[in-house]
Amino acid sequence: MPVIFVTDAPTLWESSYADIIGVQYEFPARYRNLVTEGDRFLYYRGSRGAAQGVGYFGQGIVGKIGQGMRADHLLAALHDVSLYAEPVPIKDDEGNYLETGSTTGTNWANGVRRIDDTRFDSIALRAEESATPRRSFPTFADPAHASAMERYSVAVVLGLLRDEFGAEQVLEMPVNNPGFDIEVVLPDGDLHVEVKGTVLPTASFHLSEGQRGHAISRGVGWRLYVVYAINVAEKTHEVVWCSGADLESRADLVPAAWSGTLQKTWKS
Repeated sequence: MPVIFVTDAPTLWESSYADIIGVQYEFPARYRNLVTEGDRFLYYRGSRGAAQGVGYFGQGIVGKIGQGMRADHLLAALHDVSLYAEPVPIKDDEGNYLETGSTTGTNWANGVRRIDDTRFDSIALRAEESATPRRSFPTFADPAHASAMERYSVAVVLGLLRDEFGAEQVLEMPVNNPGFDIEVVLPDGDLHVEVKGTVLPTASFHLSEGQRGHAISRGVGWRLYVVYAINVAEKTHEVVWCSGADLESRADLVPAAWSGTLQKTWKS
């Protein structure tokens, strides 16, 4: 059965929850029996987010559910997320609540609550009929969040490398440099360093096929640093790293996507 996810803040450091719009949703473990992997969900913003518009503002699919940032919280990955151009109001023109289909409301204090398929479809249809179509959300966080996370992570690793090799040997690469973010100039061969950052409580990361290939070909001349459990506001985090030679043995690498070309005709 579909669920409602109540959220007001798009990033970890603007909320007591590790919510990132379009990416992940953290919720108290007491709601665990309401949330199932594969469920459809609607985003709802209440009065605390009134400046951004109260109502239903997006939808998607619940992904894998794991441990949250706190012991009594869980964290759900989100997939196929799209945000509405304008929030859908909580009532129709007759004064009925869209969530219940009547003049009787729901328990608005619940951060997670069930909604039946008919009510879900009614709200989604109203968003589709909006004058401005909804927009698909990127696979990862919004640009501002991603930029802040990257800068924080790179700064952490630059400090570690400068302590290990000396400041003059450590060079930060231009943004989007293919294969690595930092170069350490050494007499016996330069070290290429790729940096990944996440608010997740585990050292999870994504590598492109090009980055993976670069890691394997460089071996000990390449390192991956994952800065995780990041709280930018409190400046706290954890760090783990490995070399390209150890990457495939220390990381459970799995393909993130399949690529292909769909043929116009096929044999039965």
